[in-house]
Amino acid sequence: MEYLILASYERELGAVVALGLAVGILYRWFFAGELEPDPWENAEDREECDDDEPVCQRCLKPISLLDRGCNNCGAITTPLAAFMPFPAYLNLGDVMRAGLDQQHPKRIVLVGCIFIGIIWFFWLAPIYIYFFLRNRRLSAAY
Repeated sequence: MEYLILASYERELGAVVALGLAVGILYRWFFAGELEPDPWENAEDREECDDDEPVCQRCLKPISLLDRGCNNCGAITTPLAAFMPFPAYLNLGDVMRAGLDQQHPKRIVLVGCIFIGIIWFFWLAPIYIYFFLRNRRLSAAY
């Protein structure tokens, strides 16, 4: 019985020592590198500048704060687009289109689009997934 108790203490002591060594190694690794210059050093100066103009997220052309859409590409540019019912769908479609416009989009983007489709269009999810995969297959042929 004494041997079993001693063995359990040895295991616990070994686990604590291993954890301590791992923390020490991580600490030395984290603080061993050289400090890089701060990229946000002059951020306060830039934020106080009043001549900054908002730009479209899609085409990067200057826009007016009063416009609801970009005059150049038609993207929705109002800051509250995600909170308005109809523009939220258009904004979501714009984001998904931007991710899928690449020649070979990453798998995480494809999985994310299917996941968003299942969440937003729950009752129509099978139809959405069918057309999504069919269109991906057709666009891969071109």
